[in-house]
Amino acid sequence: MEGALSAGDAEDYDDPSPPPSSSSSWSTGQLLLLDAIFYHLQSVSAYCTMRCMSPVSQSVANTLKRALLVWASILYFGNPVTSSGVLGMVLVV
Repeated sequence: MEGALSAGDAEDYDDPSPPPSSSSSWSTGQLLLLDAIFYHLQSVSAYCTMRCMSPVSQSVANTLKRALLVWASILYFGNPVTSSGVLGMVLVV
């Protein structure tokens, strides 16, 4: 019968070592709480900057921030960028 496990195959699935992704010391709940705190801080900082700037200036600054984050991620992760991708990023700025 195809697809059935034999007794020898069961030994491969009894490995007690944790999966590689569970090496983090942060639990999901802790990461969600940290994410909520940072989201709240981002919202508060956005309201503070909106009080100091006009809505158009805020929108331009937000667009520039997003473009810089794209460039930073490209540099950090080393992803290749096509010429059309560069053109798109230049048009954003």
